[in-house]
Amino acid sequence: MIRRPLADRSGFTLLELLIVLGLVGLLFSLVSSFLLHAYGASRRVSANRLVQSDLRFAADYMARELREASSVVSVSDGGRKITYTTWQDGKEVTRYFQQNGSTIQRHDNQPLCQYVNRLTFSYNPEAQLVSIAVEGVTTPTLRGAADPYRLYTSLKLRRAPR
Repeated sequence: MIRRPLADRSGFTLLELLIVLGLVGLLFSLVSSFLLHAYGASRRVSANRLVQSDLRFAADYMARELREASSVVSVSDGGRKITYTTWQDGKEVTRYFQQNGSTIQRHDNQPLCQYVNRLTFSYNPEAQLVSIAVEGVTTPTLRGAADPYRLYTSLKLRRAPR
């Protein structure tokens, strides 16, 4: 049996294979870390979008309802509840919106919105002007603090008695 010299043998040494495996492992860990960070950021953005959409819907709904109110009866509970009257089927009915924990409830005790930190109503009877401020908290950021999302709107009662 004739042996070839070691210099003529083709292939990789064990050391070369270990170095390549180490580099591939390092590259894989960097890529997976980046992907996990991107996935977490995407989830936070989606959650923030949900909070903002929910608060916008609630503010628009309350503004629409209050704009058609015939009168505002009271703003109570430190501005967290507004009671108003409106016409339904030819009868004047009393309705309200109020903050209950982290939700906004309607007169029929149905939740209108979640994720609410603070809901504040104010009413100027001379101008028939209602102001609504809604604040919700989105998910924590990388710094660990939650970003508040605030909406403000003002409206004039359309059906208010003159």
